[in-house]
Amino acid sequence: MKAKKAASKVSFINRYTCTALLFAIWISCIDGQYSWVKQYNLTKQLNMMEAEKEDVLVKLAEAKLEYEELTNNKEKYAREKYFLSKPGEEVFIIE
Repeated sequence: MKAKKAASKVSFINRYTCTALLFAIWISCIDGQYSWVKQYNLTKQLNMMEAEKEDVLVKLAEAKLEYEELTNNKEKYAREKYFLSKPGEEVFIIE
């Protein structure tokens, strides 16, 4: 009788263990929504987008400074950026 109980206990453990193991493999590797490969690609894409966000924020700050400079000193900005001059005026560029 004890041998029968031990055998049924082992088959019970094996059956549920195999089922749980197959379920874990299915979820982690095969299933499209939760697979490790997809999660890795999404994490990599998120990191790239965060780096791009930082670059965009730096460019935005530079654009804001340039806008302030343009609105405050239009004449100075035009002379320095586009080398414009008044009629009858000579401009010497020193670098």
